[in-house]
Amino acid sequence: MNFSGTAVYIFVAYPSGKQATVPLGFVARIDDFPSGEWTADELAPLNNFLAFSNNTLANKPHTLLLQLNPGASLYFDYAIVTSDADPNSASTSSSGSSTSSSGSPPPEDTLKSKKKPPVGAIVGGVVGGLLLIALVATPLLLRRRAMAKKRAIQSGGPFIVEPRISIGRDKQADKDEGVPAATITPFVLQSPPPARSEASSKKSALSVRIPSTQPPVGAEIHSPHTATSPVLTQMAEEMRRITMSVQRLESGMPEAQDGGPILQRPPAYGNRSE
Repeated sequence: MNFSGTAVYIFVAYPSGKQATVPLGFVARIDDFPSGEWTADELAPLNNFLAFSNNTLANKPHTLLLQLNPGASLYFDYAIVTSDADPNSASTSSSGSSTSSSGSPPPEDTLKSKKKPPVGAIVGGVVGGLLLIALVATPLLLRRRAMAKKRAIQSGGPFIVEPRISIGRDKQADKDEGVPAATITPFVLQSPPPARSEASSKKSALSVRIPSTQPPVGAEIHSPHTATSPVLTQMAEEMRRITMSVQRLESGMPEAQDGGPILQRPPAYGNRSE
């Protein structure tokens, strides 16, 4: 049998209905060189039995010759030939002298499966890289934030405080009455001065000066809110009373003229005469 390929597989059969054991066997020669043999004594029927194979041939034309052993019989079934250039193999089937082609692969042929990319290794590498970046970046961020906070504390800059004053009036009411909105300027709390000694603190006299809100004598008072804002008028009157009371206290005068209680010096407690 002439064929072209890298492997050849010979399948034999043994028909049923035989009453005695029949010796089977042959010697296979490829390109006039012995390549193997097969012998058997069969009584049971055979079907699709692989008797000979050779898959180490060069990819070129070859000649296969099966020589029967003396006194042996051979029931040739079919042959399969494979080639590197053509993955479909050509087989020869015979129950006499007829041949046919078949595309079924040999049972002992090992097919190379396609290698799949290692998905698990790729995912593991990505996750490990992210964890490593997080472990390296977290301490750096924490240290940078701590250093920024430390520099802010060491700078000792003034703290700006914006006061919020609520007079108890609605902004819409002031707008309807024509009262101009008060402009509040934020003030700055400076760092406290160094502590003075106890002796110097005793020498300094405590003095409280409240600016007088009374207009000069003979000056006319023009208030745009006198007739339209009784609340502001009442507040101005109370402020005037408080200012006058403070001035009287500084000068040692009683408050009888203003209708308030007269401050009297408490009696000195000494030795009572009997």
